[in-house]
Amino acid sequence: MNYNIIELCAGSGGMSTAFINAGFVPLLLNDKDKICCNTLQKNSPKIQVICDNMSKIDLSHYRKGIDVLVAGLPCQSFSTAEKREGLESCLGNLVYDFIRLVKEVNPRIFLLENVKGLLSLHKGKILKIFIELLKVNGKYNVYHKLLNAVHYGVPQKRERVFFVGVRNDIPELYEFPLPLNTTILLRDFLLACPPSPGYEYPQWKREIMDQIPEGGCCIHLPQEIQKSYLGRSYGAGGGQRGVARRLSMKLVSH
Repeated sequence: MNYNIIELCAGSGGMSTAFINAGFVPLLLNDKDKICCNTLQKNSPKIQVICDNMSKIDLSHYRKGIDVLVAGLPCQSFSTAEKREGLESCLGNLVYDFIRLVKEVNPRIFLLENVKGLLSLHKGKILKIFIELLKVNGKYNVYHKLLNAVHYGVPQKRERVFFVGVRNDIPELYEFPLPLNTTILLRDFLLACPPSPGYEYPQWKREIMDQIPEGGCCIHLPQEIQKSYLGRSYGAGGGQRGVARRLSMKLVSH
C-alpha cells in the first residue's frame, strides 16, 4: 500500500524527498518562494505545486483522504537568533493556519519541525500552548522530541524539534527513530557528489578564501585583510568565527 502526503512550507523539498524515497506519494507541495517552487516542480514535474502563502491554501477537496500532512513552518518567530515573538507574530500565526488545515483534511498523521528555541521560548510556556493546539481538542496524540541530524546519517550538526500528531483512532504508539551508531563526515558525502553548476565566488573573494585553511575562518587571515573584510564588525567581539568560514572535509558541517 502506498501512503500519500501533502507538504506545506516545503522549501526546496528536503522533507518531501525523504518521504518520496520511502515510498510515499506526494499529492501537493507548497511554498511561497518562487525559486523553491521552481525547484519543487522541476524535481516533481507531475505533482501539483502551489506557490502561495500557506494561509491562502484550501485543502477541503482532500478531506479524509490524506495519510500524512507535513509542514516546516518558518522558524524566525521561535529562533534564539531573532526577537522570539512566538505565536504573536505573522510567522507564528501560521501554526493556526496549519491547525485549520489539519481540521480540513483530517490526516491520519501530521509532522511539524521547527528550531530548538521553541522548547525554551518564554520558559517553556509557548511549547505547552503549541502542543495543546496541535492536539486539536483531543483528536490527536502529540509526540515531540529534539533530534540532531548528525545522528541520522547527515554530515551536519542541525538540531530541530519534531512534532508528530497521530489521530486518536490509530492504536499504535509513535516512537522516534533511534540514533545511528556511525557519523558521516563531509568527505563521505561531498566527494561522491557528481559535478554540478553552483555559485562561484568573485575573484576577490576567491583570493581571500584561498588563504583560509580547511576548517578555518576569517581569524586566519592577515590582520589587514581581516580589517578590510569585516569592516565595522572588526574588533566587535563574538560571532566572527562564523565569517568566511571554510568547511573541513574531516568534520561535519555546523
